[in-house]
Amino acid sequence: MVWLKEVRENISLTLIWSLLLAAMLIMVILLFPAMAADMSSLLGMMRNLGPFAQALKLDSLPVNQLIGFYAMECENMLGIAGSFFAAYLGAKLLAKEEGQHTAEFLLCLPIRRRSVYWQKWAALLTLLVFFNLIIMVLAALVIYLGQQSLPWIDFIQLHLALFLVQAFFAGLTYALSTFFRAENLALSMGLVFLLYFINIIINLWPALKFLRFFTPFQFAYAADILKQGLDWSLIAVFILITVMVLSLASLHYENKDIQI
Repeated sequence: MVWLKEVRENISLTLIWSLLLAAMLIMVILLFPAMAADMSSLLGMMRNLGPFAQALKLDSLPVNQLIGFYAMECENMLGIAGSFFAAYLGAKLLAKEEGQHTAEFLLCLPIRRRSVYWQKWAALLTLLVFFNLIIMVLAALVIYLGQQSLPWIDFIQLHLALFLVQAFFAGLTYALSTFFRAENLALSMGLVFLLYFINIIINLWPALKFLRFFTPFQFAYAADILKQGLDWSLIAVFILITVMVLSLASLHYENKDIQI
C-alpha cells in the first residue's frame, strides 16, 4: 500500500523534527516562571519596537502571561520551521519517484496514477498530523505536570491554525512537484519565505490588506487568535485553494509523461 510505505519511510524524520521543536517549546514553558518577574518590562519594550513589533504583531501579545509567551515562540517554531518541514515533505514525496528513478517499479503495480497521487497526499497529511500531535501533547503534558495554567481553548486553536498553515504549504509544494522531474527544494523553501515576507508587508501597509488571501500566515497570528479566535472565513478560503490546486495537479499527474 503506497500510503503505508510513505508513512514508514518518513516517520523517523518526522519524529526527529517533532521532538526537536517540542524540546524548544518545552524550554520556553520551563523558563517562563523564572522570567515572569521581568515580563512586564519585556512587554513594554516590545510595544516600543515600532514598525518591527507591528510587522510581527508583537505589540499586542500578552507575553507577561504563559499563553502569550508560549504563543509567540510557538508561532515562530511551528509557523516558520514547521512550514519548511511541510514544504520539504510536499516537494519530496511524489517527485522522488522520477528523481530517484523508482517510478518504473511504482507504475508497474496494479494501481492507477490517481490512487498513487492521493495515497501519497494522505501519507503527507498523516505525517503532519503526527508531527503536530507529538509537539502539542508533549507541550501540554509539561504545562500540566508543572502545575501551570493557560486557556486550553486558545492553546488548541493556536496549534490548529499552525497545522493548517503547514497543510497549505504541503499541498502547494506537493501539487507543484508534479511539474518537475526531481525534488525542487529551493522553490519550496522559497515559497515559504516569499509568503512570509508578503505577510509582514501586509502588516506594515494596511492598504495591501487584500493580499491576505495570498498568504496563510495571516490567519495564524497568535495575537489575533488570543483576542478573537480563528478566522474561519479566511481559513475556508485557503482550504478551498488547497483542494483546487491539488485537484488540478492530480489531473496533470495522471496525464504527464513520467520519466522512468
